[in-house]
Amino acid sequence: MNLTLTSVLLLFGIFQSVVMILLILITRNRKQIQNKLLISILGVLGLSILPTFLGNSGIIQNNPNLMFLPVRLSIFIFPLLFLYVKSVFVSDFKIGIPDLKHLVFPFAFWIYSIILWINTINHSLEAKGTVALTFYYFQIKYVHDVSLLLMLLIYTWFAYQLINKAKNYRLSKNQLQFYKWLKYLFFFLMAGAILDLVSIVIGEVYGYWKGSPLDELLGISFTILIKIYYSIIVYVISVIGYASYSKFIVSNYPVIDNAISNKIIEAMEVKKMFLNPDLSLRILAEDLDTTTGVVSKIINTDFKVSFNDFVNKYRIEEVKNKLDTDSSGQFTLLALAQDSGFKSKTTFYRAFQKFTSHTPKSYLKTLNSQK
Repeated sequence: MNLTLTSVLLLFGIFQSVVMILLILITRNRKQIQNKLLISILGVLGLSILPTFLGNSGIIQNNPNLMFLPVRLSIFIFPLLFLYVKSVFVSDFKIGIPDLKHLVFPFAFWIYSIILWINTINHSLEAKGTVALTFYYFQIKYVHDVSLLLMLLIYTWFAYQLINKAKNYRLSKNQLQFYKWLKYLFFFLMAGAILDLVSIVIGEVYGYWKGSPLDELLGISFTILIKIYYSIIVYVISVIGYASYSKFIVSNYPVIDNAISNKIIEAMEVKKMFLNPDLSLRILAEDLDTTTGVVSKIINTDFKVSFNDFVNKYRIEEVKNKLDTDSSGQFTLLALAQDSGFKSKTTFYRAFQKFTSHTPKSYLKTLNSQK
């Protein structure tokens, strides 16, 4: 094994990934979605560095079957990083099918690398290169590198839009700190995208398996230098995440789903869902296409009331409106209450006194005296 400064740096990156994963598993809540995504990012990062380390240290020369080992997973990093940022700023975030779609494209490249590795096993190092050519290795690599660059740009933009929208709403102290730090991260990611573009051009001009004048000038492979650069960025993200977000609680206010707050008001004031005597959190959540947890937290946090009080207040206002328009007095109070969504007389009387500081009869008496 030939341990150069480059291979030592790469080995350190792998070691740090393993250490951080163990720290999260041992000292943090491993079931928390943010920590699961952090572990995934660290795992992908560590595995992606491994082939470069094996080649740079000379281990592959003695173990040819490690060539084309299907652990170059760097194309997973940016979708996972986006999902991680989303989990930080979106309350009650859970990975669903729409989120998994972000990983379909990376999985396609991973499957290709598995097929390539299987078909080159038990070949000599020289023969492996020939076999790789029959699998359009350089063409696929070019598509992979361009895709990686595009994904960096696309997911950086997605993440930027997400946190830029989040800043307009209430953020917890830790979320606010995370937001400020991420703004600087975008600058470094864009700088990395430019370096990546330069690397692709150099690879096309001088060949991916050959050195370039820039490599000779730097004294190190420019491609490896970029890998180290990205490793540092993602590692810093992981450290920040471990030190801060893995222990702070997601704000109860769903900053990204703030529009749901307006939809709740619309459901009450336009659709008048409170008129349904069987209205429940589940029914309202289904109508809004969200979860009961999100609806409950918005009502509790934004409107400062329980779900029952929130609905009953609208029902009381409806009763008051009916009393104002029922000049003939042909309907009883109970009939008006039931027509406004109340199921029982007791609940109606209790809610009416709570929100008006009057009993229904005393309110009606006052109303009649004013006519």
